[in-house]
Amino acid sequence: MARPARIDVLQGDVTKVQLTSETHVIAGAKGRAPKSEIVNKMRVFLRERAGGRETDVTFANTTVGVHEGHSITVGRAFVLGRRAPVLLTLVNESTGQREEFAEGFSRALRTETFGPRWKAFGLSAAIFFVGWLWNALFAQPTPGVWRGLWPLFLAFLAYPAFWAGVASLDGLTRLRSDAAETARIRAEIARLSGGPRDVTPSIAGPTSETGAITILPPPR
Repeated sequence: MARPARIDVLQGDVTKVQLTSETHVIAGAKGRAPKSEIVNKMRVFLRERAGGRETDVTFANTTVGVHEGHSITVGRAFVLGRRAPVLLTLVNESTGQREEFAEGFSRALRTETFGPRWKAFGLSAAIFFVGWLWNALFAQPTPGVWRGLWPLFLAFLAYPAFWAGVASLDGLTRLRSDAAETARIRAEIARLSGGPRDVTPSIAGPTSETGAITILPPPR
């Protein structure tokens, strides 16, 4: 069972920007040497348009440039089990730059309360309960043998098969469900931002005898 993530949008004017860089050491697998990864962080302070509250958001390795005085829109998602919201989108309304964060969307989409492991456990528990109830009502008790022994054995054997089957079924249906949920999140961000806004520069056809391409500025 999946619970949709709650979407939130921050819109405001940038008052300050802090740029930092961190080096993270990643342990190597199977005896390989550890690797270092540089993470560039951008902490943006902004004054929200709704209420004028001051807040700040930190982005990692973003390709969108932000400076003081720019107007930005940030899409976020509040995911079950996480205290801080995950970042989904960043739009610089002053320059027209836009970026979606794949990691944030991945976390916002994986909101199942019960995954394949717990679903398989529930099916196995159902097998045990039905088997134990059958033995208690209809089977003759065997001296020295617990009535739930065989149901427990069957449930134990069925658990990995149920887990593999549920995981395979979820994998087949996840592509379509993830696409639908991604579309819902994007539509919700657009709605909360005041409507859809195309920030992709429009490219027109040749406008001169030399065949030059004219790149139009993004719509305001």
